[in-house]
Amino acid sequence: MLVTGVVLPLQAIRVFFMLRSLSLQLQGEPETQLPLTRSEDLIKTDDVLDLNNSDLIACMVV
Repeated sequence: MLVTGVVLPLQAIRVFFMLRSLSLQLQGEPETQLPLTRSEDLIKTDDVLDLNNSDLIACMVV
């Protein structure tokens, strides 16, 4: 379990994004600012990773 000092800000951020999404839906406006990452820039399944000359310290595969 996370420390209480970390849990409350995380919950506040989650509530903010939920309210933001609800507000956009009620106004009939499309999401134009999120996510911050473009899907075409993400690594896809079966992509070959070139790790030569890289400063990769750690990597988590989900």
